[in-house]
Amino acid sequence: MKFLPPHDPDRFETIDGLCDPGQTNGKRADHAKKALAAFPQIGYTDDNQTAVVSDLICNLFHYAHGLGSDPTKILRSAMRSFYAEAGPLKIG
Repeated sequence: MKFLPPHDPDRFETIDGLCDPGQTNGKRADHAKKALAAFPQIGYTDDNQTAVVSDLICNLFHYAHGLGSDPTKILRSAMRSFYAEAGPLKIG
């Protein structure tokens, strides 16, 4: 992560050209936090939030795979979006 800029909750730029000032990185992070909040309701508990995030991503890949989608393509697309939304990479 040393090449990523610091998290900017007010940043809203996207790669699709539909830069909606109402859809900030802070709101994106909040949406993910709400998805993670559902885990205890389905019987999943872990105090390590990084592990919970990883497990949610893994479970989403299982779901997508069951729909006939390629998780690798989804990961690539998601990472492109994330890097574009996070901001310019720091070189050096």
